[in-house]
Amino acid sequence: MIKNDIYTIFTTLIIIIIIIFLSYYVTLIIGKKSNQYFSNKNTKVLEKTMLSANMSIVIIQILDKVYILAVQNKNVTVIDKLELKKWNEYKISQDYREEKIKIFDSLRDSYNKILNNKRDINKKE
Repeated sequence: MIKNDIYTIFTTLIIIIIIIFLSYYVTLIIGKKSNQYFSNKNTKVLEKTMLSANMSIVIIQILDKVYILAVQNKNVTVIDKLELKKWNEYKISQDYREEKIKIFDSLRDSYNKILNNKRDINKKE
């Protein structure tokens, strides 16, 4: 009797685990298919930033225009409209600025290591 109960519990757990894994993978497949179905060559979401639980800033591209939108609950407000060329110039300048910051940080870290090594040598003497 006890063996039968243990067997029933074990098989039930195995079935539940299989159902959870199957539902996870089926959801992934459906998500990929729906993205392909709803994707459009003329529209693209470039960036999205959540400001709060019910408000976000969304930057979308429609043809050769870029729209900066404020989305709050069911309201959408156009904040600004740019040409795609201006948006690309802005992104390139941001990438360049971030690269300069990374290089500067790397140089500063190297300089600090050299200074620390020099201090350590002076302390030993």
